[in-house]
Amino acid sequence: MPQYKGTLLISYTGTPACGFSESYEFEAADSVAAQAVVAAWPAQRRKWLAQEWKIVGFRLSSITFTLVSGKCKKTYKPVVIGACPGQPVGLLGNSDTPYTAVLIRISHGPTSGVRARNYLARGVPDTWWTAGALSIPAADGNKFLSWFNYMVGAGTGKAYALPTDCTPTLTKWYQFCVQRISSRRIGRPFFLLRGRQSKTAGSP
Repeated sequence: MPQYKGTLLISYTGTPACGFSESYEFEAADSVAAQAVVAAWPAQRRKWLAQEWKIVGFRLSSITFTLVSGKCKKTYKPVVIGACPGQPVGLLGNSDTPYTAVLIRISHGPTSGVRARNYLARGVPDTWWTAGALSIPAADGNKFLSWFNYMVGAGTGKAYALPTDCTPTLTKWYQFCVQRISSRRIGRPFFLLRGRQSKTAGSP
């Protein structure tokens, strides 16, 4: 079955202006079915996203594997999505700093042979800490678990190819383990204007 990579683009509505993206790989019958899968993600992701964050867009690419000099080369080809997510905002409480995240290790099963994914859960609320230590409220933890189970049911995993004949396959998510608080700077907001600056009346 064809494999795809979907990406959510998430921006911070506070200061400083910044954003982050999250990408997931999955299988779908064709590009039309893949678009429907990605278009359903914002409604699920916002359930455990702090209210100062909003989902401003998504991207989709098809994944192909080509045998080059005896090694499998993974290639992403953009697929045009003719839909808008509507910029849904998070449904949890006030956000912590935009740089704070929770490191969560997601495995692909005990016999998959695929390395676990180190997932940085960003856009988390300030209520996830107590006295500087990680302390996720049960209700929020259940929302994250619900999202994880949804993504597992949607077939999210890791696309790779068998080294012998470059046959594509996908190893689905299996389970997760919350590790620790993490912090890393994130990038600029999405969809910044490019090109020439317009001149106002009276400007040189």
